[in-house]
Amino acid sequence: MNLFTICPDAGPQALGLVLPYPQSQGVFITPEGAIADKDGTIHARAFAGWRVLGAAGRKSHLQIRLDSRSIRAPINGETPLALFEAEIASLLATRGEADAKVRLRVICEGKEGLRLRAANHEGALCVDATGRVWLDGEAWSALKRGGAEGARIDLRAVNLLAPDLTRDLEAVGFPFDPSAILGEDPGPWLLFSTRRSPCLRPVLWRGSAAGSRAAKRLGAAFAWAAEEPREDVRALRFQKVLEDLIESPDGPDSPDWNLIERLLDEVGPFVPLSCLDIVADLHAVPAAATTLLFRTDVDRLAARLDLESHTRLLWAAVPHDAWAAGLSNTLLAIKRALDQTGCYAPKAARREAEHHLVQRIGTIALLKPELKGHLALAMQKNGFGALIHQDLRLPPVKAVCEPGLRAAAQKMICRSGDAPPPTCEGHMRPALPPPLAGFDDSWRDLLAAPLLAAEVSSGSRPNCADTNFFLRQCRL
Repeated sequence: MNLFTICPDAGPQALGLVLPYPQSQGVFITPEGAIADKDGTIHARAFAGWRVLGAAGRKSHLQIRLDSRSIRAPINGETPLALFEAEIASLLATRGEADAKVRLRVICEGKEGLRLRAANHEGALCVDATGRVWLDGEAWSALKRGGAEGARIDLRAVNLLAPDLTRDLEAVGFPFDPSAILGEDPGPWLLFSTRRSPCLRPVLWRGSAAGSRAAKRLGAAFAWAAEEPREDVRALRFQKVLEDLIESPDGPDSPDWNLIERLLDEVGPFVPLSCLDIVADLHAVPAAATTLLFRTDVDRLAARLDLESHTRLLWAAVPHDAWAAGLSNTLLAIKRALDQTGCYAPKAARREAEHHLVQRIGTIALLKPELKGHLALAMQKNGFGALIHQDLRLPPVKAVCEPGLRAAAQKMICRSGDAPPPTCEGHMRPALPPPLAGFDDSWRDLLAAPLLAAEVSSGSRPNCADTNFFLRQCRL
């Protein structure tokens, strides 16, 4: 509610006040300060300015829901919606699909308010039967809200089999025929907007040319997987290709790894990587995910670790064998490259490869301390020996003493802040060790989360969707 006070003696000057108007139900407040009066969709990473307000004098909570899974977040007064971004992201990642949408409602003593949907995209690029690229209705509306003049936007076209052919297209108007610019290669090409807002769903475009022979291309197996039109079958094909790449004796040296990394770097800064089939299926071939992680230069490790924000891949739940396999593949690739230079004896090449990887492993441990145990086991299985403690000071692979367990539990509780602790189903809950038995029952599920993650990564418990969702809520 806007109030203005005007003093006749002060001329035209006025004092403006904005007061919250008592509501009978919970509402969403837009960045412009207006109360949302209809259901709508916003980008899942563009909550700046959005707020949620409960009904005056009534218990209120925000329901964050995707399919059968939901999170209840208490609301006290006017609360920035950005505070719940992590919970929304965890639900979207549990689904791991580009088109997933989370439903948000303010519920006050059982009474539901309007629904707001949080999605990875606010509209979409489309291709018609003639091969021209269009904007759908939601995209037009989002661009209009963002002030795009004449709906001209900058696009990037990434060739999914030959990422070196990437093209940046400036001030594109719609409808747009890509054949004049991209006709040199059949693709498939992924077209997406490089604007931060609104985030538009990418579109796949295929040309009819024979293909550029000069460009480096992913192997024929990847082309075989990409040509499958059925999404479920295409996913199985990509899983098969990644598994073969991991198991092949020549896999560690394959140039395909560099091209996959190039794909991630070209697409990742602008749109969710779940739009790439090869990324969406990484959770099914975790050794491929760890190989990509260990191969990454230090300055891009944070982006690689963020893969779990867009896909069903959860690093803390990746099996120990996959960590060891990824480290082994990368170690072998570096050693072979050093051997080919002719400057190193075999043992010296091995030592140099180890020290090269230790820098990356140390950065991973710094960015995600919860992975220290996984990294230590992988290093131990690959014969890194004293480097585990000498250079990284990773924890010893042995039972933690009682004071250490209590201190770790207290840190977990402090990190959770004022939010209610997440809960898990009884069949998922592992038994707590005696040193943790004295903590309040309301924290038992949260304190059991590291044990649950350890059971999943050791292979003694399956990594089902419910387990994945619970572990994401705990933010290990």
